[in-house]
Amino acid sequence: QEVIGGEVVTPDMGCGVVSSGSSLYFSKAGLRQLVSWDLDTEWAEFVQFYLRVGGDWAECNQADSREEGVLLQYSNDGGISWGLIAEMYFTDFTKPRFVHYELPLASKTPSTRFRWWQPLHSGEGYDQWAIDDIGGGCGIIGEGKALYFSSPGRREARTVPLDTTNTRSKQDLNVSKNVAFLVVIGVIVQFSTNNGVEWQFLRELDFSSFLEPQVVTIELPPPAKTPYTVFRWWQPQQGKHSAQWALDDVLIGMNDSSRTGFHDKFDGTTPLRHNWYRIQGGEVTVDCLSLDTALTFNSEAIDSESHHTHICNKSSSACRETSSYETTGCN
Repeated sequence: QEVIGGEVVTPDMGCGVVSSGSSLYFSKAGLRQLVSWDLDTEWAEFVQFYLRVGGDWAECNQADSREEGVLLQYSNDGGISWGLIAEMYFTDFTKPRFVHYELPLASKTPSTRFRWWQPLHSGEGYDQWAIDDIGGGCGIIGEGKALYFSSPGRREARTVPLDTTNTRSKQDLNVSKNVAFLVVIGVIVQFSTNNGVEWQFLRELDFSSFLEPQVVTIELPPPAKTPYTVFRWWQPQQGKHSAQWALDDVLIGMNDSSRTGFHDKFDGTTPLRHNWYRIQGGEVTVDCLSLDTALTFNSEAIDSESHHTHICNKSSSACRETSSYETTGCN
């Protein structure tokens, strides 16, 4: 909404590279502050960013008093009054640093704005600071669109049956989850060779390991390499917090003989129904501060599959789903 005393600069200017590429650099005389638009933060859990305050050269010299640090604040009344989230102490940020702050309960409203403010400095060209990659929710997922899961109820992405006979691995590029401190588990990746009647475990993507986007590569076991394998990403339980997550650049089917196969970047070039049998609780949308759209899950609902057991008999093709999120066949 408002940038005062600062400007976007290239990596060879200002305080250099703060995260990657350009940054927002504050060095001018007078007021120095960055103020966001009013945001709906009722389901948000944190705010994160990269920051540098001073350095050891002329365009980024070090501050010499506490008042020359940077404060992160919030306002619920249009900027009339401000509450404190964190003080970025002036000696703690002389090198670029990633920080992640939990939002106080009072800041979770339908209309909250944030401010990064330097209360005091020695004038133009002194006590400079720079900020980059500000995010909340799922952060920056990657270039292009992503699949972002945030709706109430069940959250699942299930592929159509795929021929994985010669597949070497499965890549989930740029998987990210929101901080959800009371979430019991994260997202389970499974496969089925009988069209979803039984599911077998591939990997659990634990929420605490995905506070930042990262590439996940899963080596497929021999039982998953069939002409009709289905994959799903499933969040069995969301807990008290919103626990959004996002998925991007899913690649299945790369092998030595062929580079073709399942690859969805959620950029709108392929209809979702061509690659996905079911997407429940998520949508492709511009969200999570990705550069484009994402697939999101963030409700308080608890999936019934994490609490109920499905029993089958010898004459049925159904199965029993265990509490460890693996499935067992019928006797």
